[in-house]
Amino acid sequence: SEVVSWIKWPAGTSVELTVQREGETKDLTISVTRAKITIKDVEYKRLDNQTFYIQLKNFGETSDSDFTAALTEMKMYPQVKKLIIDVRNNPGWYLTEVSDILGHFVPAGEATAIVRTSGKESAYKSHGYATIDTSKYQIVILQNGGSASASEILAGTLKDYYPNAVIIWEKSFG
Repeated sequence: SEVVSWIKWPAGTSVELTVQREGETKDLTISVTRAKITIKDVEYKRLDNQTFYIQLKNFGETSDSDFTAALTEMKMYPQVKKLIIDVRNNPGWYLTEVSDILGHFVPAGEATAIVRTSGKESAYKSHGYATIDTSKYQIVILQNGGSASASEILAGTLKDYYPNAVIIWEKSFG
């Protein structure tokens, strides 16, 4: 943490790093220009002619719009028949975002998540987006021990609405 704090900030400035490699007598000096690093919450690509892959690393503020962009691109490949949704090591975050993402799969008005606290219940409802015809795709969900919170809701809800969906899994966090 201490070394990272020396390297970080402010963007646009330079820092010189000196690296000592085992077995080498001469140090290596590297000049690096600092910059803001943005990690995308959603990454996607076509794996082959029939398979499209979407990785949800986190459920942040733009996850649903990024997920919508992924589905929109997937529609450009009519031969794609399998959708892999990867939530491995996704710690969750915004419940509203996972609910909105589920709106692409769950009929309008149906619950995507129900929260019960202090005897009160509130339901997140699907918007019923028609971005893709979900009946055309075999859905595969990847999860592991780092899949938590909203990731678990996504996997469970998809399995509820698509009994033929396949979850390839290790036990999730919760």
